[in-house]
This record gives sequence, structure tokens and C-alpha cells, in this order.
Amino acid sequence: MPGEWIGGTGHADGRVRHGVGARSRVLAVEAKASSSGRVTEQHLYGLPEHRAEIGADITLLIGPGFDRRLLRAADDDPAIAVVLTGLLAEAVRAQELTPLTPPELEPLVDPGLRADQRADHLRRAWQAQRDRARLERILVDILIKEAEDPLQEGGWLDVAAVRRELRGSGVRATETEVTDALAFLACPRVAVVERSGHGYRAVAAADTARQRMSGLGRQWDVSPAA
Repeated sequence: MPGEWIGGTGHADGRVRHGVGARSRVLAVEAKASSSGRVTEQHLYGLPEHRAEIGADITLLIGPGFDRRLLRAADDDPAIAVVLTGLLAEAVRAQELTPLTPPELEPLVDPGLRADQRADHLRRAWQAQRDRARLERILVDILIKEAEDPLQEGGWLDVAAVRRELRGSGVRATETEVTDALAFLACPRVAVVERSGHGYRAVAAADTARQRMSGLGRQWDVSPAA
């Protein structure tokens, strides 16, 4: 979320933008701290003025913890999203391995959710990414094993056969999940699997597949003029 520090008496601490284009929103950041770990001496008045000053739609009230009365009042306000610093730190760390898009990160800043509801939504999204990665890796292993079997000419498997192999590995996946994962592995930018009709087969080792996908992000770091 691109943002800027503001600060000073009578102003929001910062301003960030969530999302892009027509779906973007400006958020006012109000960060609070307490030596006891729970913010008690804080009032919610003045926050609408802080939002109006910077054209914000929502206030992110961030702190390590809040007094029960204060938390209830903030959670009940449709323009305030309470974000605990522990969850915020977890989200920052998770973006390294399981990066979420702005729509997927919506639970972090949605004022319609209570502070204690945010973590479950985000952890489900992170787990979904880990599950998808695990499925992709197992599919590559299955297709490599088939390709290297001297008794299996061509090494081709259709989706039904792949799903049988998955069940044998203790993995349950729908036909759509398997088809989508295979399509990703076979797309031109990854291309570690190839497709012919209804069949798929591996064309690269697992290490090559891993290098291929990790390299895609690094390619974005190259200057457009290079």
C-alpha cells in the first residue's frame, strides 16, 4: 500500500492507498501505543476530521491492544477498522512467501469486520496459497514419475488419471483445481508441463520448475530498457 507519513497534533499519522483504479480507497492511519500493551487513554472524536483532511474513506486504528470499551466503540464505527499490531506484523511477514492481492488483503482493512475476525480471514487466504503450491509441486512429481516410467510410452496423463494418482498420495482436489493448476504449469511463462489434447506430461525436472517460477518475479526487477 503506497503511503506517506503525516503526523503532528490534529492530523492523522499517515495516509495509505489500498487497491488500484476504481477499486482504490484512501485510508487514514492512526497508530497508538501503550507501555502496558493495551491502549486505554484514547478518544475516537476527531477521526472524521482527520479523514476529511486527507480525503480518506476509512480510519485504520492500529495498536497492540485496546481497552474493551474503546475497542467496542471502534468496532461499531462503520468508518474505523481496528488492526492489532501483532496481526499487521504477521501480514507483513506473510507477504514474502504468500503474497496476497489487494482484494485478498481486504479483511485487513475492512471496517465491517471486528478486530478479532481479521486473522481468520487472512490465514485462510494464506493457507489457500500454500495448498495451491503443494498441489502444483505434487502434480509435477506425478508427471515426472510417469514420464520416467519405461513402461509408459509418452508419459501422458489426463486429468482423471492425475486425480487418481493424487488420491493415492492422500491429496483430494477437484477437477477444476487440478485443471487450473495444470494450465498454470503449462502456460508459456512457466512451461514445465506440456499439453496435448486432454493429456499432460512433464518436460522439466522439479528443480527446474522451482527455478523457473522463482525467476519470474526477479525478471520484473530488470529495467524496461535492459
